[in-house]
Amino acid sequence: MALTPEAVTERTFTQTQFRHGYAVEEVDDFLDEVVGELTRLRSENDGLREQLADAERRAEEAASARDEAPAQHDAPAQEAVPAPAVPAQATAPEDAMADEGLAGGSAAPGAAGSAAGVLALAQRLHDEHVRAGEEQRDRLVGDASAEAERLVTEAQEQRRTTLEQLEEQRTSELGALERERTLLERKIDELRGFEREYRSRLRAYLEGQLRDLDGTAAVVPGSDGTATTGSPS
Repeated sequence: MALTPEAVTERTFTQTQFRHGYAVEEVDDFLDEVVGELTRLRSENDGLREQLADAERRAEEAASARDEAPAQHDAPAQEAVPAPAVPAQATAPEDAMADEGLAGGSAAPGAAGSAAGVLALAQRLHDEHVRAGEEQRDRLVGDASAEAERLVTEAQEQRRTTLEQLEEQRTSELGALERERTLLERKIDELRGFEREYRSRLRAYLEGQLRDLDGTAAVVPGSDGTATTGSPS
């Protein structure tokens, strides 16, 4: 796509549902688009530089040709020698031919100057186009870099906030688990105390019952109606 500052400024991302911030996949896709646009602009800039170099080379060739044209027209004039005097009637055609030659000689530098002006105009327009393209490229690169830096900063801030929230949640969960463990240990201690007390009471009860049985066996009456004392078998 053609990346513009407005597109970068107006670009929106989907809000995530479980945490604040933007969807990482959309941010990555947008950064990929920015990278692709920057790559395209760099390639276009390289192409413009090549065109500029070619135009400069052609301008130099045209300037060289323009400089050589007056020299070629001045050489015959320097080599010409004065002609002997002739009657005016005889020299009239020759004067006309000389006038035509001078007119042709003056027309040639004018045509060369016109071509040089066209080349200079084309060079100036090309330079302005290249300069405008470079300014737009620099502006787009600056805007994209600022946007990328902002997104990276927001992502880092979101990551830091998420880590802090996770750390707080982990600390809270560990505290809850520690309190639950302490409560369970207290309940276990209570159950153990209850078990010890129950065993103690049960032992005392059983011992009491055994003592009662021993006392009852000691006072059992004999066959002749008298009480006898004996040990239980």
